[in-house]
Amino acid sequence: MKVVVTAQAPTLDSPVDSRFGRARYFLLVDTENMAFPAHDNQTQANAPQGAGIQSAQTIARLGAQAVLTGHVGPKAFAVLQAAHIPVYLVGAGTVRQAIEAFRTGQLSSTSQPDINGPWAFASRKDAKQIPSVGNRQKCDPSVGFGDRHRFPRPHRVFGSFPNRSV
Repeated sequence: MKVVVTAQAPTLDSPVDSRFGRARYFLLVDTENMAFPAHDNQTQANAPQGAGIQSAQTIARLGAQAVLTGHVGPKAFAVLQAAHIPVYLVGAGTVRQAIEAFRTGQLSSTSQPDINGPWAFASRKDAKQIPSVGNRQKCDPSVGFGDRHRFPRPHRVFGSFPNRSV
């Protein structure tokens, strides 16, 4: 069976890359003989957006029958599901350890993405310090919408304008 594992380096002893779309390498491992070609994912890793979707399309083109990765987002997961490629989430460890866990049945496929969307993966320890996009502030319903919405201006009455001659 051909399985793609996200990796930080192009060897079986490299750590599994926990990021799916922005993983440095995809190793297409044949689980029977452990032969693998390494596919560089640098183009998608540096993409400003859509890295997960592009990576999922690449994996489908490679003919993978399963994906082993640390985390996967909703858009990449949808592409992989459409291609009928199951996703197996792997904790820390090497590519070799992930393949062995897969072969022995220690991993189970996931039925949903484990990342909610863009920026959800960045700095989990400091998740509250992620900058807002475009310097927008969070909406606080207790603050209201400002004075213009609390005190609407009065409607104009048509008869209150002076007559203008044309």
